Amino acid sequence: MERGNEGPPLTPLFINTPVQRWVQVSLDDVFKWSPVVWLVGVIICGLVMNLFLQIRRFFKKRRAKRLREQVLIMQHILITGTMIEMSNSFSRTCSTP
Repeated sequence: MERGNEGPPLTPLFINTPVQRWVQVSLDDVFKWSPVVWLVGVIICGLVMNLFLQIRRFFKKRRAKRLREQVLIMQHILITGTMIEMSNSFSRTCSTP
């Protein structure tokens, strides 16, 4: 079995990909700019994570505020209802037949 021309040999790090052929980036440029690209990627990931955490904190605060308002409303309803019942019972006990 004879091996024919199978194309260019594979180089380390698979440099001969179709995208790199289209962009025509040299290996020196890749190694020169890879730390910068990595740093930009880390910064973007950090910003996205921070954005998600800020949004989550905002919705948590809003939910807590809504719950606090509901508790205050329920307390007000209970207090006013109790006051109305007390005034009704007081008027019934103090009224003369």
